[in-house]
This record gives sequence, C-alpha cells and structure tokens, in this order.
Amino acid sequence: MNQFTHKLYTLLERDSDNCHIQLADASHPLFQAHFKNNPILPAFIIIDLIEELFCAKVIEIKKAKFLKPILPNDTIIYKRTDDLFEVYHADKIVASLSVCTVAS
Repeated sequence: MNQFTHKLYTLLERDSDNCHIQLADASHPLFQAHFKNNPILPAFIIIDLIEELFCAKVIEIKKAKFLKPILPNDTIIYKRTDDLFEVYHADKIVASLSVCTVAS
C-alpha cells in the first residue's frame, strides 16, 4: 500500500485473476484532492491498484481506455486475462488496460 492508496479501499474478494474492492467515501484525502466538488478516482490510481492488488509491476502501458468515472463508495472488480486488465462497476466496463507486467 502506498501513500495514495492507504485506506482507499477494502478488499472484498481476491483470487489470481480477479479482485473485488469497495472504495472509501468522498472524505478520503485522494478524493478531496481529485476533485473536492466532483470526486473521481484518478487514472494513475487505477494503474497503481493493478500493481498493488496483483503483486505485479507495470513496466509498460500498451493501451488504456477509461470509459466512465469511478466514484467514491463504488464497488469495483478487476479482471485479469494475461496482460489485459478490465475494471468493472455495476457489471459494466469502466476501464480497460493492456499492460506489460513483471512479478514484484
């Protein structure tokens, strides 16, 4: 856990290819900074969470699509298939990232 993700989420479920988390509410310092009156999860944190949740180091981002904002209190699911990570909220894809990783 790094300074940005400290107390940002609660791990609900995890296996080798999927990870379910519940985000903190809007009072979390990250959401206060990005953005106080319209809090959303920054894209760089979505990538940092791949590293943290899957114990991997992202060394290259081949392609990234951020389709919908991720908000405080959202429950999100990361699904991994090889080097493709898809992020879901309410059964809809909100982000898709093709990355190169190495074990950390």
